[in-house]
Amino acid sequence: MAKYIIISGSPRAGGNSDAIAEFAVRELNESGAETEVFRVRDLDVSPCIGCDRCKQTGTCIFRDDASVLIEKLKTADGVILAAPVYYTSLPGTVKVLTDRFYVNYNPWQGIAQAPKDRKFGVVFTYGGTPDEVAEKAVDVAAYAFKDLGFGNHRSVLCGMDIEKTSFANNSDYKRKVKQLTDWMIKTGTANTYTQENIRLQFPSSNPLIKKLGRGNHNGELIYNASGVLFNAKFSELWVNLTSHYTAHEQWVAVLLNGTFISRFMVQPGNSKLCLLRGLDPATAKEVTIIRDTQLMIGETLTLHGLELDGELLPVRERKLKIEFIGDSITSGEGAIGSAAEQDWAGAFFSTLNPYTWKLAEKLDAELRVFSQSGFGVTCTWDGNDFGALPAFYENERIFMRDKNDFSEWQPDAVVINLGTNDVSGNAAPDKFQAAVLDFLRLVRRCNPSAHIVWATGMLGKPFVDEIAAAVTAFGDKNCSVLDLPEVTPETIGARGHPGALNHDQAAEALCEHLRDIR
Repeated sequence: MAKYIIISGSPRAGGNSDAIAEFAVRELNESGAETEVFRVRDLDVSPCIGCDRCKQTGTCIFRDDASVLIEKLKTADGVILAAPVYYTSLPGTVKVLTDRFYVNYNPWQGIAQAPKDRKFGVVFTYGGTPDEVAEKAVDVAAYAFKDLGFGNHRSVLCGMDIEKTSFANNSDYKRKVKQLTDWMIKTGTANTYTQENIRLQFPSSNPLIKKLGRGNHNGELIYNASGVLFNAKFSELWVNLTSHYTAHEQWVAVLLNGTFISRFMVQPGNSKLCLLRGLDPATAKEVTIIRDTQLMIGETLTLHGLELDGELLPVRERKLKIEFIGDSITSGEGAIGSAAEQDWAGAFFSTLNPYTWKLAEKLDAELRVFSQSGFGVTCTWDGNDFGALPAFYENERIFMRDKNDFSEWQPDAVVINLGTNDVSGNAAPDKFQAAVLDFLRLVRRCNPSAHIVWATGMLGKPFVDEIAAAVTAFGDKNCSVLDLPEVTPETIGARGHPGALNHDQAAEALCEHLRDIR
């Protein structure tokens, strides 16, 4: 029979913590589990004095109720802590207790031998305390219980007005605590992870969180379509973001089951945002969270974590992988907004409207985008050679020297759409042709098996003869040229760029062209 320990950490009797503990006991007992309740206010606990005698003998110099509880925790299948957050962290009575867990940690030998994946549930109640303070208190508690072998944790935060019996009358908090007890008794951890406050670290240690985009490490979203994809059952979803920028704001888009749900501007600094709520927790949903603007030089956007109140499930793998290399057309400039819009602003960039995303949808493909407005094969739109995009292709990001790991993600096809800015930058045709050939060789070296398509058109057909000659000289049977439909007054978008309708046409042409790799 599974054994669970319930700890009520409030110094006050008969309050929310006691009510939560009693509710958890009933739920666990009804499942057939055995429970034991400890009320910290009733325990005789001496504070740790930092003598380090436990590091020599393996036992604490104090023999009191904390020693008894620690021994019981070593053999429990799981533990739930219910406590208030009065001011900045754990209540003092609980902190005195968790300090005593130090007996089980040896800084030279590591955590004492114990199962590392047992489950720890924490339920915090608070009134005027900010949510971020309660979240930090969760981290403190989780760290302490981890040293006793409870490495798989989940939290429920009950931010309520200071009413002495709030939990007893709150059906939403009861539902969340019941979900916590259901998770506690669910066996196996292969497809379940800490659902509250998941930390995203890329390459992700959690196989159920799929990273999207080049250079997506530690949650940093660099290029269009960078983000995360996951499948889960939940009712509410939050994200933690950090954004730094001055002139050009950043946007993020959210899709549910492959369909656009929302788009929002990220404010500078740290943000915690609720993306979805009120959903059926019994129904699986595929969620995509992506950067919806191109890389703006000098800015950063980082997705630190997400919080959801459910269960992660395996993600469906796409049939193909496609990389797109290009300029403002590929970056989605003008793909959202009317033809009257002429401001160069993040609001008029889009990840979902360009041919890149549309083609990926048609071919059931995972995509990566490496593009920058104003850049070309040899120069920028105004003739500066610092904007030669091929010079940065082997790097994770433009203007940085950190190398991209191409072995980590190999595409089935690479679509290149460059040359428009070389024309306006007055590039010499012979120099342009030589640069195209060199770039094709570089792309092939980095992607040995991919079909390479050099796409022209949409905003004129720049250097079409030179591109064709370079592809012929390249002599690779898996390399081709495709002319895309030109923009018209009916299909133009914002800032004189192709609109969504023109991108639809381009995606259809590419889909037909790439039919053999499907």
